[in-house]
Amino acid sequence: MNARNDIVWVDFHSHTTNSDGALTPEELWAIWNDLGLEAVSFTDHDSMWAYDHVLPRTSNMNLISGIEFTTHYRQKTLHLLAFWLNHQDSEVWRFLQAQKEARRVRALQIRELLNIDLAKEGLEAISEEAILSLETSEWPITRPDIARYLIRIWYVKTFEEAFSKWLRHYEVPLESWDIYKVLGLIKDNGWVSILAHPFAKYVSVETIFIGFSDQINLLLGFKKWWLDGFEWFYGDQTPYESSKAQEIANKYNFLLTGGSDFHGEWRSSVKIPGVRMPRYFLDTFLDRVEKSRLPN
Repeated sequence: MNARNDIVWVDFHSHTTNSDGALTPEELWAIWNDLGLEAVSFTDHDSMWAYDHVLPRTSNMNLISGIEFTTHYRQKTLHLLAFWLNHQDSEVWRFLQAQKEARRVRALQIRELLNIDLAKEGLEAISEEAILSLETSEWPITRPDIARYLIRIWYVKTFEEAFSKWLRHYEVPLESWDIYKVLGLIKDNGWVSILAHPFAKYVSVETIFIGFSDQINLLLGFKKWWLDGFEWFYGDQTPYESSKAQEIANKYNFLLTGGSDFHGEWRSSVKIPGVRMPRYFLDTFLDRVEKSRLPN
């Protein structure tokens, strides 16, 4: 029997080729299995297609269904993780299809900006058809897809070159649902909601409010709209971010989870798909997820 404070290896935040990750669900599953993770979840951006893949059943890993919703608050993007989804639910499916269309529109806007820069270097413009061909029935067009295309046509050699030279400089917002609407969707379906990387330097409450008290008030406002918790452990966090998350969670009774936010080749800051966290937090999270499945 493991003690309350045992450390376990999990990953409740990861990406595959079904959004902007570099590995297929099967490849990521195999790595998780080799590393000996105890509980995992595919949380692709606005996509549940990873769960339609046939994964080996010769593993003791606990697979939790999950997704990373793109939402916004006051025109600022926030990423919201949700767990134990039924992705065949009609309302969720409508949301995912709407997000797929939004990403298609953004990709074409990025193409326009990219072609301006390509013209300056005497390079041939990228056609609309080429961009649209990057979309499949399983996932929408993402910036890494565009980077892969730039590598394929020899305009750049690496992901880092594609992003540092062009893609990272294009501030093209992605149309999304208001976070309150998504929190309501999650609550209505009995799922568990977790705010991703809450205090990171990107896509977080810190990109909305600088003051600590304002950040707490924002999280408490989300809690009134059924936010269950946020990530304590994630791939490229700092000790300060960890202590900040724990302080708030302990005081205001938020769930804490952990995830690597692993993408693979283009996200070089996170090299291993997995994080370590105390078993107590894992058990508390799994208990909440299990209860969320029970009929009201």
